Amino acid sequence: MRSLNGIFHSRVLIFSLSFLLILFANYYQTSVNRPVVSLSKEQTAFNFSIKTLKLTQFGHSRLTSSLLWMLTLLESDIEHYKGKANSWMYYRFKTIAELEPRFYLNYIIGGKYLSIIKDDVHGANELYSLGLEEYPKDYWLSYHAGFNATFEMDDPELGLKYYRNILGTTKLQRESPNLVSLINRLRVSHEDIDLEVAFQSVYEVYRSLEEGDIRNHLEDTLYSIRAQIDLTCLNNHDDHSICKKQDFFGNGYIYQDGSWISRRPWKAFNFKKKPR
Repeated sequence: MRSLNGIFHSRVLIFSLSFLLILFANYYQTSVNRPVVSLSKEQTAFNFSIKTLKLTQFGHSRLTSSLLWMLTLLESDIEHYKGKANSWMYYRFKTIAELEPRFYLNYIIGGKYLSIIKDDVHGANELYSLGLEEYPKDYWLSYHAGFNATFEMDDPELGLKYYRNILGTTKLQRESPNLVSLINRLRVSHEDIDLEVAFQSVYEVYRSLEEGDIRNHLEDTLYSIRAQIDLTCLNNHDDHSICKKQDFFGNGYIYQDGSWISRRPWKAFNFKKKPR
């Protein structure tokens, strides 16, 4: 009988201690401020070894690349990459290209994502180059590779190299007539580019995209070019009737302390090659 009472009391003691620990844990959870650990996708992303994938996919490279493509899209983020090498998404897209070189969407969508959203412009250029090795005269790959080089890398000479693939095509005349003027100016001199032509060229890319992150990010470029054109006109001409007084979003410019300014920050557009 004593042994049974001992077991009973032991279990009551264990239960009581457990209950007290739970209460303490709950109090600690709700009352104590702990530092928040925030890691970017760039720090947590896992990139697959191409050698390992080739050894384990057992001839199903198309299936493996498709699964990796879907996983990459599900994990995608919209943070600009500021490192010295390439973003995590570049390595994913490059791995997919090595598994399935004819995977066209990987080049066209991956390139636009790297260029406009991730700001990994050199990674985008390499991906477009890989795509053009498989599709040498493809219109849209050449079009977006030229756009990335000219407007994102600020390298019009490289942009012209890509644009030459589509110069003279009926599709260029039909799809992007303003781009013809830009290409012709690039051929003569990239130091004297009409910003209105540049604006229309960027706007055509913007207009061709569906609603989403890529299209939204192009708005910053369009806003900057529009503001540069309009504010230069307003601040340098007495006759303001020849100048536009509304920015890209339809908001009026502000006259303050003797000069016209925009409602939001913008950076001047120029054709100056960015260092690697």
